[in-house]
Amino acid sequence: MRALAARHPGRVSALALLGAVAVPTEAVRQAQRTRAATLRAEGTAVVAPGVVANALSEATRRNKPEVAAFVRELVMRQDPEGYARNCEALAAATDPGSIAARLPLLLVTGADDKVGSPEVSHALAAAHGDAVVEILPGVGHWTAVEAAGPTTDHLLKFL
Repeated sequence: MRALAARHPGRVSALALLGAVAVPTEAVRQAQRTRAATLRAEGTAVVAPGVVANALSEATRRNKPEVAAFVRELVMRQDPEGYARNCEALAAATDPGSIAARLPLLLVTGADDKVGSPEVSHALAAAHGDAVVEILPGVGHWTAVEAAGPTTDHLLKFL
């Protein structure tokens, strides 16, 4: 979505990003390539526990086991080749460009998001100049799943 907004600003009237990520470091690129290889060799069952452990907050895993189970199932039901290709696309990601200052921008992320950290959202907001940043306590990277109500409230208010 950031790329669309940067390249075709006339086609986007507002932009809301959940768990926005930075351009990957070399370590993140390598981890994504390794995950792609693992998916192809062993399938989604091998990576699902790691996604649950690393992408969900501790609070979600502890207090909402049904959400952790749901995320695990979502990962397990992915086509391994499609998921692997997504990982490779993430490994090859580049900066999509700046977002026009006139474009309304909402950034929502979890306080415990290790993938799209609050620092990334704050940096994007600072570069934009006039963005709304909402940090949800006790939430990891699966913002809309871990905190569906608050996320929806922020989106409705913004849009």
